[in-house]
Amino acid sequence: MSASVAAAQIEVDRSDISNTSGERVSESTKAPSDGSVRPTTPTPSSSNSTSPEPTRFYGQFSLDGVRAIRQLEEILDNVAVHLGGASNASISLTLEVNATSDGFDDRSRRVVKENAAQLGAVASEFE
Repeated sequence: MSASVAAAQIEVDRSDISNTSGERVSESTKAPSDGSVRPTTPTPSSSNSTSPEPTRFYGQFSLDGVRAIRQLEEILDNVAVHLGGASNASISLTLEVNATSDGFDDRSRRVVKENAAQLGAVASEFE
């Protein structure tokens, strides 16, 4: 690939693109190719709707065991912070860990149960 073709592609990638509904989407709101979350700022609605505003939010996220800390940080920064900015907002976060194996040995079970208790797990068990 020539340098001019690559430069042109980079320019296209940086410029605004149109989504399927014809709205303009800036580079900062496109989903990144690495699966990470990019923050967006809500835009005020232009319609003068009289329908009541929603009062609850529920979101469930699947975290990668390798990238969980980074993903959790992105969720906190890009979701929880915005929810916390609402009037009289109350936010509750729960982490659920599910693991399967051909068999967890005695040492692993003991260490996990002790650590879970020490870290304040509400419930934990092996089946």
